[in-house]
Amino acid sequence: MPDQIRAGLAAGAVLEISPADAGYVDGGFRSGVTAMGVAYAVGVQSTLSVWPLGTEALPPKPWRGRGRKPSRSRRDADHAPVCAKALARELPKAAWRTVSWREGSNETLSSRFAAVRVRPA
Repeated sequence: MPDQIRAGLAAGAVLEISPADAGYVDGGFRSGVTAMGVAYAVGVQSTLSVWPLGTEALPPKPWRGRGRKPSRSRRDADHAPVCAKALARELPKAAWRTVSWREGSNETLSSRFAAVRVRPA
């Protein structure tokens, strides 16, 4: 998909935000679209571990002068990601919107959605 976005931008398309389904949650998509300066909105699986807005991992341990510099972020009881499902359950009722997307055989198909800024953990 980043190749399609890149081709569209090269052809002169104006793209302020790129929507994508949960299949594009991998790091390659996110980093590729971000490098092009395009914002994106993706659906996520309920099991995805995320850092809610305002929370993040601890920085790597300080370097002690020997060996490689530490690069892995750390977690503790106060700095731990949550699964997307748990985060969704904590959202207030006002965060949810009912969206209809097409006519079904008996009625209009609709579901509830919430938009929340998160970072994959």
